[in-house]
Amino acid sequence: LILRALPHTKSPSVTRRIFLNSAATTMIAAHPLTGVGLLSFTRQLESIAPSTEIVRFIQPVHTVLLLWLAETGVIGAVAVLFL
Repeated sequence: LILRALPHTKSPSVTRRIFLNSAATTMIAAHPLTGVGLLSFTRQLESIAPSTEIVRFIQPVHTVLLLWLAETGVIGAVAVLFL
């Protein structure tokens, strides 16, 4: 992923945001059509987290598009376009 190619930073906030973006893209790749389920991002995040330190700060990804695609997949994106 492109996010993993970014230089390492010592800021925990930036590291967590990079992890959340990377986790969202992992979920999108694993479930492209249906997503992981509406409001299920944080539940699925625990299974992706490489360490318990990240899990202590569980929160949704900060990019709405990534969050929506991770939770609802392409079907959810198409549904929004029709609304």
